[in-house]
Amino acid sequence: RLTTSIPRQAPGASTPAAPRMPLNQLRAAARIYTPDVFQDEELAPPQQFDDGFNPCWRGPRGALHCLPAFHILGVYQAGCLDLYARLEAHNDVAKLSGRSHVSHSFYSQVHPTWPEYLRGLQVASAEASAGRLVGEVSPVHFHFVWVHQEKFNGAYVEAMGGFWRQCNARSAPEKIR
Repeated sequence: RLTTSIPRQAPGASTPAAPRMPLNQLRAAARIYTPDVFQDEELAPPQQFDDGFNPCWRGPRGALHCLPAFHILGVYQAGCLDLYARLEAHNDVAKLSGRSHVSHSFYSQVHPTWPEYLRGLQVASAEASAGRLVGEVSPVHFHFVWVHQEKFNGAYVEAMGGFWRQCNARSAPEKIR
C-alpha cells in the first residue's frame, strides 16, 4: 500500500498532537461559508466517515459520496496535472487524469454548489470504493483564491466595487493626476 512507504516514527518517540478544533465548530463554520453543503440530507457529510483512505459516506438513500483524500493546489503552468499523472502511476492512486473532474475543484469555481461538486466526483467515488486514493487537482487554485474571499469580505467588496468601477471608467491620464 502507498502508506507503507511513509517513514515511521522511532519507537518511544512522541510528537505533540496538533490541537484539534471540535467537529461541531468546523461544521458551524461550514454552514455559514457554504450553507448548501447541509441543505440536502443525502449529500451532507456525516459526523464520521466510513473507514478507508478517502472520506466517504452513504447518504440516507444509499448513494455513495466520496471526497478527495489529497489536494494538489497550484497555479497555471506549475505542473500540477503532470504531478497527478505521475502519482497515479502507483496502483493505489485513482486513474483519473484526462477526465474532466480531475481538476474539478470546489474552491476554484466562481459559484460552486455542493451538489455539483459531488456530482463531479461520482466517478472518483467508484475508484475510492475500490480502495484507491482519490485526489483533487486544481492548477488554478491560487489564481482564483479571490473568488472565495468575497464570501468572507462581502461588505468590503460591496463598498469597494463602486470605487473600482469609477476608477476604471476614468482615462489613463485622469488616473495618474
